[in-house]
Amino acid sequence: MSTPKFFCACLVLLLLTLTASCAPIKKLEVWKEETYTQSPQKVLVIARAQEKSVREQFENVLANQLSDRGVEVIRSYKVLPDLKAKPDRETVVA
Repeated sequence: MSTPKFFCACLVLLLLTLTASCAPIKKLEVWKEETYTQSPQKVLVIARAQEKSVREQFENVLANQLSDRGVEVIRSYKVLPDLKAKPDRETVVA
């Protein structure tokens, strides 16, 4: 196989791999209270992901965006490291 054809084949394969690896975000549930008109003061950001690093990255990005708007943010991975475990009373109160 000549070098230009090989390069094009590799490039096409790389592009197909990158396209297939981009998984869409799946929104599980959204709830909004229509009668609430105040600005949020303190928000707990919770992301659910199979990988811990993905969860932390998502929560950090969203928390930074909210902080830029003057909202106090708590990242759930800092207070609830394991979402499958039932939190104790002290953790919930904090």
